Amino acid sequence: MPGKLYFVTGIAGTGIAAASEGATGTEKALDKFGGWRSRLGVGAPVKVIKLEDEIARVAKPYLEALEPGRRPRWFRLLELPRPTQVRIWQESFTNVVPKISEHRDEGKDVFFTFHACWYHLLTRQFTSIIDLRMISQLRPDIVFTLVDDIYDVCARLSVEGGIFPSPIRRDPAEDRIFKLLTILDWRAFEETLAERIAALCGDVPHVVFAVKHPLATFSSLLDGKCPTVYLAHPIGYVRDLWREGGSDKHDTANAFVREVEELTSSLRQDFTVLEPTAIDELCFAENEFGPRWPQPGRDEDLLWRPPLEDFWNVPEGQEEVRNALTGYLEDKIKKHINARDHKLVEQSAGVVAYRPCAPGYEAKGVKEELQHWGRLHTLGERTAVAYVLHPPQDELARRHWELGNVCTEWWQSERLRGDESEYNSFVKEGVQEVSVEDIEELDGFAISSRIRTVLDKYHLDLYDTRLALGPLEREPAAQREESQEQLGQEFLSRAKDCYLWALQDQGAAVIVSDDCTASVFASDVARQWSSTSD
Repeated sequence: MPGKLYFVTGIAGTGIAAASEGATGTEKALDKFGGWRSRLGVGAPVKVIKLEDEIARVAKPYLEALEPGRRPRWFRLLELPRPTQVRIWQESFTNVVPKISEHRDEGKDVFFTFHACWYHLLTRQFTSIIDLRMISQLRPDIVFTLVDDIYDVCARLSVEGGIFPSPIRRDPAEDRIFKLLTILDWRAFEETLAERIAALCGDVPHVVFAVKHPLATFSSLLDGKCPTVYLAHPIGYVRDLWREGGSDKHDTANAFVREVEELTSSLRQDFTVLEPTAIDELCFAENEFGPRWPQPGRDEDLLWRPPLEDFWNVPEGQEEVRNALTGYLEDKIKKHINARDHKLVEQSAGVVAYRPCAPGYEAKGVKEELQHWGRLHTLGERTAVAYVLHPPQDELARRHWELGNVCTEWWQSERLRGDESEYNSFVKEGVQEVSVEDIEELDGFAISSRIRTVLDKYHLDLYDTRLALGPLEREPAAQREESQEQLGQEFLSRAKDCYLWALQDQGAAVIVSDDCTASVFASDVARQWSSTSD
């Protein structure tokens, strides 16, 4: 039986299969995967065919013609005129096609690796030299784009023999951030081109896969025996706790990380799990680089190696330049995260969301991912529902968060008045004293009475003295009562208007409101999935 064919793309520095001349000395992802599969006896034998190796061989006489007497170096390929690059690519591709067929006929799974997009070192632009007519003649089973953190990619490309061995900007801080921005755009072009190649090759699946996933996850994805689910959970909440410091906050953050690890491990028994934290790039705030999300298990179990050294710190005296550019870099990273996570949702058969309101507020990233799933479900692109764990303590925290928001807006508009220190104490502690467990059964007047009782405790007043304009104005007591009910109604409206309930009402999600462990939730998801799939 012929082996399968997989296209594997990725920008330079990701480590998919660099040519020997440009290798960083690290074990490359697919070579590592082939060895792992062979040791475990899992699946068919693996053969990795690296187009860039053949390109380096074919390009040798062209490079020697430009620099007689000098040893050709890999990165000089990226300086050749584009017509020459195209000719080299076509010849190299023609040379490897028979090898692909030969190994597949031997029953081997062939991973054909190439860069869909190059960065031209002279013109400083992204370019693709792929002949789409030629490559579309092959029919891969899947087209993969492997991705990694921009910091790690940049570090690998900055070593001697890499694409960025020397500064491309005079100022060190500016140079470093410029490279990171370049890699962000480069990776986006790579993904777009790979997606187009997949469409031209018979509309085969295109999968973006972060190399810090476990080897077993990549193998499971290839086998296709388990449904693929995207795991959504708060990330910024944990990172904020780490940054704030203090043993209590660190303990809370680390406990949540362990819960996610427990859930991931349990889900892997029945699903192929795609994890958003396999790429962790938004790990800085206020111009300080913080800890990345920990990768569970051993380094040797990952498709690629763990993060490299810190690539964020800059030489002393360069902080001002770095800080000025950080905001732009942060904005770019957020946009890329949004696009990538939407793609990961689209390439999954289902979504599992863990405690999206754990900090009390709605985690923005999780909300966008679940709402995107809702759109896919409504439009008939996906039939499975999303499974969301939203325990009672998170719902109470969310309601108190909404109450705090409403009161803050009233304070800022001076409809809520009093001593500022008392107000700050109310927001920090008093909000939690308002009973909100049974708001489904209450009207605006009933909940407003509870709120008013706590406001009185902190000497905060709902009477707006600016309304006392003349003898025909109502008594302060009547005005207070009216404001009190308005505050209650506004809170109820927000507390009941949660996107989770909207998704459940449209049939796109099942909200599990039990106070259960991560592993119990995973078992429940597997059971419900099995029952709806039969």
